[in-house]
Amino acid sequence: MGYASTNVEAYSNGNDTYTSKENSYLYGIYMGIKWQCVEYSRRWLFIRKGCVFKSIEGAADMWTQVDYAQRVVDKKCFSFKKYANGSSSPPINESNILQVLGIIFSSDNNNRSFN
Repeated sequence: MGYASTNVEAYSNGNDTYTSKENSYLYGIYMGIKWQCVEYSRRWLFIRKGCVFKSIEGAADMWTQVDYAQRVVDKKCFSFKKYANGSSSPPINESNILQVLGIIFSSDNNNRSFN
């Protein structure tokens, strides 16, 4: 489908009623179910920042259950800043933007400590 941030490939799972039931791994690290939005979000975070977040059931759980990302190499944790759609703070470059049931959420994981 295309690329985000110049190097994170986006794939299509076909349509909103199809789930592949295939697991996705990158360098032996679990990313999620191919090609669901949680998998893409975790893969983007891993490729761009070297971090992952805990396993969750679905995208809506990112807003309520994921408060931090953990860098794979040293297990250091980084807090997410979450902004609901309509917030006075617009997304910044390298933000992880997620839309769930027509509601758009943005989590600013552009913490300089990631780099």
